[in-house]
Amino acid sequence: MRHSAPTSAARVAALVVVAAAAALGCGKKDGVKSELVQKLEAQADAACACKDMACADKVAADVQKIADATGKVEDDDLKPLQAAQGRIDECLGKLNPLVIAYGELSDQICACQDKACGEKVGAAVSKWAADLKTSGKKLTQGDAKVIQQLGLKATVCYQKLGVPVPQ
Repeated sequence: MRHSAPTSAARVAALVVVAAAAALGCGKKDGVKSELVQKLEAQADAACACKDMACADKVAADVQKIADATGKVEDDDLKPLQAAQGRIDECLGKLNPLVIAYGELSDQICACQDKACGEKVGAAVSKWAADLKTSGKKLTQGDAKVIQQLGLKATVCYQKLGVPVPQ
């Protein structure tokens, strides 16, 4: 029996199957996370298990080592890496006394029922910011991001009370 060359229709069908597999990611990673994503997700787990700043500092140092050793990041890795970094930032931010203090102030402004209360909390936030500036302490990028998120929530509360947002 002689085998004939694939027909034009058969070749087109084969190309469609290959294109569909590529579009679904088949053959590329088969749903397996890259080593980089796995490493950062492990650091996110470690960050969320931390109970003190010593642990948080170690995780931050380990994350920095990973970042320093990383070259080009694949496009497919961007979203999972950002998600892992977000978890790290949130978990480590909960341990930083500066972030904790700001979070408490954010909660206080949102608990206020009148403008006088809002102004009192606003003054406390201004003092917090001034103390931070004079202390010379630097916030990590992650801590700054957490504070920014808390600040966005607090801004809505200041606006409801008709109180200027502290700068």
